[in-house]
Amino acid sequence: AVVVTGIGLGVLLDQRLRELIPPPSPPATPAVQAPAPQASALEAEPPVGSLADLGGGRFVYSRGDDRLVILRCDPTSGELEVERVYQLEEDVARHLGDDLRRRLHGVYLTDLEQARREALEQTRTRLTTLLERAALEVQGVARAEEAAATLARLGGADALLPLLKPERSRLERRAAAIGLGEAGYLAAVPYLCELLERHATSQSLVSRLTRILTQLTGEPLDASVPLATAQRVRAWVDTHPLEDPFARRE
Repeated sequence: AVVVTGIGLGVLLDQRLRELIPPPSPPATPAVQAPAPQASALEAEPPVGSLADLGGGRFVYSRGDDRLVILRCDPTSGELEVERVYQLEEDVARHLGDDLRRRLHGVYLTDLEQARREALEQTRTRLTTLLERAALEVQGVARAEEAAATLARLGGADALLPLLKPERSRLERRAAAIGLGEAGYLAAVPYLCELLERHATSQSLVSRLTRILTQLTGEPLDASVPLATAQRVRAWVDTHPLEDPFARRE
């Protein structure tokens, strides 16, 4: 349940920081000690689901973990909207060598939307580079497939779907199909089936493709008969038309 409090963002942050950064150990004391003082309100465990009013129609919501959600009230509809989501992270090695950005306490407030956007862009760039150089490197194809799967899991499936088009290179289609398939996207099934037929003599690739297709279709597929398996998958595709290009099997 959400508990409405009036403590504000500063106190919520202070509560989480106290949990992330333990207090220093107390000095040695005699055997007989005075009763320990009661913990203050700030040191107490914050309530799960705390909501604090920031003013101006904005609120901060703490789920009881290290994530803070900034909400704003739409002045027209009156509906709450997510404005920002922050994550409290502890990393004493972050920004080493950059004294202006580094904090010795090692605790940072990360904007998750910005972090995800940067990760998507970096992965897209890496995939493009790997696809261009794949033919020149021993593990180039495998690295491209791995980058495509990472991109799909980060939420970049919309950048991979165009690579499945017939006019794209075989390498682009292969990396995109395997990446999408590994992430559970059903749009990859037809091209994975093509790969299975084309590489029916490659035992390692056949085993991998069969595993992915089994997860996507839910069918008990047999890697020992790749061509028959491909026919079975094509029959499955015919009876399961894909209406949503981003449909997934979790």
